[in-house]
Amino acid sequence: DPRSIFVDSRGWLWIGSRLNGVSLSKNPGEENPQFVTYTAELPSSVVWSIAEDDFGRVYFGTERGAAKFDPGKNLWRNLN
Repeated sequence: DPRSIFVDSRGWLWIGSRLNGVSLSKNPGEENPQFVTYTAELPSSVVWSIAEDDFGRVYFGTERGAAKFDPGKNLWRNLN
């Protein structure tokens, strides 16, 4: 059950779901794109919104707070 869909400045496709966190494809234009799903990294498995800042960091609004992913550092952080 997708709740949010976002393509970031790198062309990566993020899909936030109702129960399974967020899935990422770094190659969404391929015939069979590969996805990685992140759940434990988020404050909740329900992702309502996805956005990106000017530095390429991606933010996720969940039912229990927000999280930030910094692709340059491959670092997840929950925001309070």
